[in-house]
Amino acid sequence: MAPPHTPTVKTQPSKSQPSKSQQSSSPSPTTPKRSSGAGLKNRQSSKKSESSNDNKKHVGTEVLDSLKEITDGKGYFPTNFRPGINPAVYRNPLLSKSVSTVLSFTSVVLHFYALYYLSEVYEEIKDKPDAEVPDYVVYAIPLFLISISTEICYDYFFQLGLYRKNDAISSISSGSVQTLSHKLAAQVFGLMPYVWVYENYGIRHPLFQSGPIAWWSLFLGVDFCYYWVHRTGHTMNLFWAMHGVHHASEEYNLTSALRQSVLHGWLNWAFYIPLAFFYPPKLFLLHSQFNLLYQFWIHTQTIRKMGPLEYILNTPSQHRVHHGRNAYCIDKNYGGTLCIFDRLFGTFQDEIEEIPICYGLTHSLHTFDPIAANYKLLANIWESMKKISNPFKKLFACWYGPGWIPGTFPPKEFPIPPCTRHTHHKYNTQLSAGLSRYIVLEFLVCLIFSTLVLAYPSNGPHILFVSVFNVYILFSLYSFGCLSDRAPGALVIELTRLSLGVVFLWYAQTLFQDDISLWRTLGTIAFVVSGYAIYQFREELRMPWKKVELGFDDNDSAVEEAKQIKEAKRQ
Repeated sequence: MAPPHTPTVKTQPSKSQPSKSQQSSSPSPTTPKRSSGAGLKNRQSSKKSESSNDNKKHVGTEVLDSLKEITDGKGYFPTNFRPGINPAVYRNPLLSKSVSTVLSFTSVVLHFYALYYLSEVYEEIKDKPDAEVPDYVVYAIPLFLISISTEICYDYFFQLGLYRKNDAISSISSGSVQTLSHKLAAQVFGLMPYVWVYENYGIRHPLFQSGPIAWWSLFLGVDFCYYWVHRTGHTMNLFWAMHGVHHASEEYNLTSALRQSVLHGWLNWAFYIPLAFFYPPKLFLLHSQFNLLYQFWIHTQTIRKMGPLEYILNTPSQHRVHHGRNAYCIDKNYGGTLCIFDRLFGTFQDEIEEIPICYGLTHSLHTFDPIAANYKLLANIWESMKKISNPFKKLFACWYGPGWIPGTFPPKEFPIPPCTRHTHHKYNTQLSAGLSRYIVLEFLVCLIFSTLVLAYPSNGPHILFVSVFNVYILFSLYSFGCLSDRAPGALVIELTRLSLGVVFLWYAQTLFQDDISLWRTLGTIAFVVSGYAIYQFREELRMPWKKVELGFDDNDSAVEEAKQIKEAKRQ
């Protein structure tokens, strides 16, 4: 696989955009977006002058002080504070309120019903040794796609600007990559340790085996463990490097929920091991799936605040704060299904609707490639380690937060960079309509096949062929990311993908007894036509990136942010 490239930018510097010399003097940070402690984000370079850092730190401190004044210094709003409507999202207040009410009520009712349904499923399978817990995440994929399609239509009809094709494809691709590798990771590094602990050291008291006490206590236990999984994923650099891919999208919609890390699941199982001393694996697996599925619907901007439920449940409003890169959003709202642990441990923050949230990382990854998104933040840790001479202290690059300035003991953190929606420029490669349609069409075909592969039983016949086909699907998603990025070698990678597709079609004839010669011929023709079509864009794919395509913040971000805070304080 070709590594993600460094863009060649040819533009004239302007007042609102940093010049080339300014960019060269500001190298990439160690790990963007989140930090521990005070939650300072990593955007600046450690090689900047001390005075420059002091000035920017003053800006970040002033922002935090102002926000504390708004929230009464308690992390939540005083009773006399009345947030207004976010004009960037809700252009029709009456319509948005109606849609929000219907969607929030429907979502809450459906999830309560899902809890009841899962409890019935458990009662049926708990005493059957051979009964397996269904993979409800795979079963929910059609519901995910229908919900996303509905939100896309709503966004298109009312021109809300919630979706971009390249970003949405990247998010869904990341979810597909994670899901295709999930079964292996969950079996080897999730369920097996949990089962081993339960079988050897489980208390097995009847109170924790079934019944309302077992069901609802584990519901709280799973959410409590998830809170610490999530909090650690933001406050420890190693875990953030794996979890950060979920926050890499600069949009916030239902596809953002599907953007998951491949590696995070290989480590977070350890947080749930204490539950194995009490609760059976089947009961745990049902609750862990519900906790994950619940979080899909909260990745939306179409649902506003939900009244009294904001004091108990994790809601879309609260999770929007969690995904924000604004100063008041850092290291807040880690809950899965509930917000009670955030309120208990001091990490809860309500949404300030007068300050529209900017989503994504403070320093864009500059890629739509789902494979690169999973290792870029790990590469940043390696770069931090190289800046530290002491071999033992290199490990602090994994232990401290993402905002840690490498080599500082006691640890110091980078300042929070100011941002507003008006002064932030998203990473957005400019593709022709033809190339964009080609990527969307090929991606949809790949998405259909990947869904079929996920539905194929893991112990069915021809499992080797299916496993190799999984790798082909992953390579296809990687190729679409390269095309969206206009990465060097993207044309060669895509032509290689199409050639391998022809090989798979002809090889499949030797494995399956049914005559598939007609499908093989039609598939070969489709691959050849696709190869001819993508070759027509060879000149466009060689074009270097333009400055306007890169993600960055204007120089007047601090001024605009101060204006927003001043306006919020008037409310």
